[in-house]
Amino acid sequence: TTVVVLSFAIVTEVYYYQHTNPVNFSLQNWLYEKTESLVDIGADFSDKAHIGKEDTFNALSFFYFLMGIAAPYASMFLLLILFFVPLNASGKRFVYVAAEIAVAWGSFEVVLVALLGSVKQVEEISSNLKTKDPCENCTPVISTSIESGVVLIIIAAILNVVVSYVLLGLSHHAVYGDMVVGAAKSSTVQVEEAPEKDVCP
Repeated sequence: TTVVVLSFAIVTEVYYYQHTNPVNFSLQNWLYEKTESLVDIGADFSDKAHIGKEDTFNALSFFYFLMGIAAPYASMFLLLILFFVPLNASGKRFVYVAAEIAVAWGSFEVVLVALLGSVKQVEEISSNLKTKDPCENCTPVISTSIESGVVLIIIAAILNVVVSYVLLGLSHHAVYGDMVVGAAKSSTVQVEEAPEKDVCP
């Protein structure tokens, strides 16, 4: 369920962006507007940074997709492996550590908070900018808003955090609990098999 909700959340259009300029044109007023999903926002990082430099590596876009989108999927996949795939003790520990790293570095909820916070910040920052598009030394008027689809992202973020940490806790008990029980049994056997020492009168 969490994976399905997460999949719908990242492609749902949630962020409305409008860019205008208070300039009177002889033909028409200049207006640019669009509504984006989380995937579109990540792609925009790359597109805007690579204008004239298409082959340049964009770290911001890479880490956005890696930690904001890929990590939650990876953590769920690894946790499912722990629960449904038979593994030996070392294999369980390896997969558990990988899942723990994916959960810790997953930033889907951080993306949500940044999205909500950017609504006012983008407008404040744009009021101090000067652009050459569509005119020389123009002051852009940028307005942003959150669409109703953000409710799905909020639900996905809550599910991701709750389910990830619950499964991680259960996995920890399954992986390391078996080690503790095994060590306790081993020490008990050693005590039982230990030869009795002669007691001097």
